[in-house]
Amino acid sequence: MPLFLVCNKDTDDYVRVQIEAYSAGSKPSGMVDEIAIRVMQEKGIDISGQSSKGFLDLPVKELDIVVTMGCKDICPFVSSKEHIEWDIPDPKGKSIEFFRGVRDKIEEKVKKVIGTVENRWPVP
Repeated sequence: MPLFLVCNKDTDDYVRVQIEAYSAGSKPSGMVDEIAIRVMQEKGIDISGQSSKGFLDLPVKELDIVVTMGCKDICPFVSSKEHIEWDIPDPKGKSIEFFRGVRDKIEEKVKKVIGTVENRWPVP
């Protein structure tokens, strides 16, 4: 099941079903913010080896679900069976506490999406 998250968040720790997760941003710098790395390490997730990617870095394939975060008209059209828009602010340039809040909101929402996916496409 192809799932596209428009962000740079590692979902592997939450996934219990076969999900291909991709991430991309509308303005990739090629690097992951140091504060993002720190707050993810607090959750035991190492994203230090990741890099930010743009939409052109994504594989071309049909996607089941596309999740976007606050990019509305800025994001290019990505074909999918379902589109979910999360109202989550960009933490860039904000405090570590703000990053933690964004991280926790994303974690909560990712778990809900994965729960929905597990109910729709259970692992045999």
